[in-house]
Amino acid sequence: MREILDPTRPITFISDRNAGIINGIASVFPECYHAYCLRHLEVNLKEKMGRPKKGFREHMSQKLKECAYAHTPSLFEYHLQLVKTEGGDSVKKFLTRLPTENWSN
Repeated sequence: MREILDPTRPITFISDRNAGIINGIASVFPECYHAYCLRHLEVNLKEKMGRPKKGFREHMSQKLKECAYAHTPSLFEYHLQLVKTEGGDSVKKFLTRLPTENWSN
């Protein structure tokens, strides 16, 4: 892929956070940006919640989207704190491990 892509053109790769993809992009395309797929993050977040009350997973997915699409860093931080507080320890731990520059605007 490196041989056919224009190195002067900025490229953003979007993935599901697979370790091989993360490492490959970093080593082969160090100048390119790597973003995490929001849909995959939603699925991962839902898995971290265990068996919540009905409708809670959808509520938290919406809160995650509000973080990802926040228009300012302060608004992002506000929504992120809500997700961490409402989601509990497992959600907080999951989000703390995610570099926000890879999944937020």
